[in-house]
Amino acid sequence: MKKTLTTATLLIATATHPGISLAGTTELEPINQFELLDSNQDGNISVEEATNSISLVKAFARIDSDGDHKLSREEYDLYVANTVKKSG
Repeated sequence: MKKTLTTATLLIATATHPGISLAGTTELEPINQFELLDSNQDGNISVEEATNSISLVKAFARIDSDGDHKLSREEYDLYVANTVKKSG
């Protein structure tokens, strides 16, 4: 059920956000990833919202630098930048 809802959420988000396309890609731009993960659009990614990304869940406590149990845009962008730096 949860997987179906997640898929439906991604499809709705893709349909309602101009410029977001999941077709033919495995990587989304960081801004699109943040917006998709922040399903309630409160400007933060909660632990519950992070469960849609296994790598984010594994790193959540490390990324959450202020310990407020949610990821701000700044915390998420730093995580993405460090991940890209390590892989590149």
